[in-house]
Amino acid sequence: MPVAISLGGLDSSNGAGVTLDASIGRLLGVHFHTIPAVIVAETPDGVENVKPIPLDIFRSMLELHLHQASAVKTALLGTRKHLETLAATLRELAPRVPLVADPVHQAGAGGSLLTEEAEGYLEAWKQLLLPRARLVAVNAFEAEELTGIVVTDEESMLRAAKRLVEMGAWAAVVKGGHVDTGEIVIDVYFDKLGRKSRIEKPRLQPCGNRGIHGLGCIFTATATAMLAQNKDTLEAFHAASRAAWEAAAYAYRLPGSERCVADPARSSRLARDLLGALENIRRALRLVWENWQLLEPLVPETGMNIAEAPGDAREPGEVAAVEGRVTRGLGRPVHGCPAPGASSHMARLILALRRHGVPVSAAVNAKPLPQLLRAAKELGMKVLPIDRSREPNPEIEGSTMEWVASLISANGGVDMVYDLGAPGKEPMLRVLGHDALEALEKLLEAARRAKLSSNQ
Repeated sequence: MPVAISLGGLDSSNGAGVTLDASIGRLLGVHFHTIPAVIVAETPDGVENVKPIPLDIFRSMLELHLHQASAVKTALLGTRKHLETLAATLRELAPRVPLVADPVHQAGAGGSLLTEEAEGYLEAWKQLLLPRARLVAVNAFEAEELTGIVVTDEESMLRAAKRLVEMGAWAAVVKGGHVDTGEIVIDVYFDKLGRKSRIEKPRLQPCGNRGIHGLGCIFTATATAMLAQNKDTLEAFHAASRAAWEAAAYAYRLPGSERCVADPARSSRLARDLLGALENIRRALRLVWENWQLLEPLVPETGMNIAEAPGDAREPGEVAAVEGRVTRGLGRPVHGCPAPGASSHMARLILALRRHGVPVSAAVNAKPLPQLLRAAKELGMKVLPIDRSREPNPEIEGSTMEWVASLISANGGVDMVYDLGAPGKEPMLRVLGHDALEALEKLLEAARRAKLSSNQ
């Protein structure tokens, strides 16, 4: 595994700094050594205290790890002495190792991250680290401080990036999160080869206008990981910009905090859990084959489906189900493979249930045969009937599942919910479970109790 180094703050909230960088590195296949320069007592809402790491320990960590590094990231250094020590040690031990430099010295929530020993910090940063940087990444405020160019739009962002390259950086990125470009955010790139690039992304405000903690770290840690894997700076820019946007899209709040924390690991969790959901559905389909005589009478005219949502699923395309549904063949079931996005209808129900606080991850649909419903109740299952004629907004797409979910939530959760149809709508039973196997087992248990058989 390639090795990189993260230098910066040790954030007690773990929303930014060297611990976050280490997590991102593992996700991207790079091992980060973490060398804190300062300890920061903070929450996403602000900084309480900042103390520098003793200089001799800081230097020892650099000397211990720099020779292993394929790339180095430097962010918050806290004092001018720590900055000077880093610059001197890089010259001595790692003169050709690519450096990603972030001049962060203000918390996103406000307040200085520098210590009382930081006089002349930015000037030293410009003289000692900027000319050494393979890639420098700044927001609009930092770009103005470093270059003197007032950043208000895309054109001034590009001028600032060019100026940073003229000042010595090999490549520069100016990030557009703080620039008023309407409903989009633009990041711009420029390098010594004269290459320029821009990335345009929808503007996100998951916590309103309060901001998101950790996005700058995610950007530069991702770029550093790319360089550690011998990627080009332009490729690193695109990967970093995409990673920061995705982390912002799924930002979350910590208890008691107003601002959100960026989530760089959501896509990895989703991929892992989606594989698990697909495997659960595959195993459930095996049960369908083994119990086809019991289940065939319960297959609706529109077909039966089995769906399971990973814990991080937010939209129907992230919920697994059976392609083409399960239908009747000549004495056997006919169906496609489990796949993400295979049933929008079932996915909307599961996601709506989660929005209403019902802890359900899977559903199976079937015919609501009276004997099956009686058997389920005899087994102690909670069965909820609903009247489609009472649906308040049937003409609005997607409203049905929200309405059904609200009824299930109002009843404290159920095992099964059914309706007797409506004009153009087939009567339908939906069996709920924590995973696909549990939902199908509930249906099978009730079918056995009802003594259903395709031979009857």
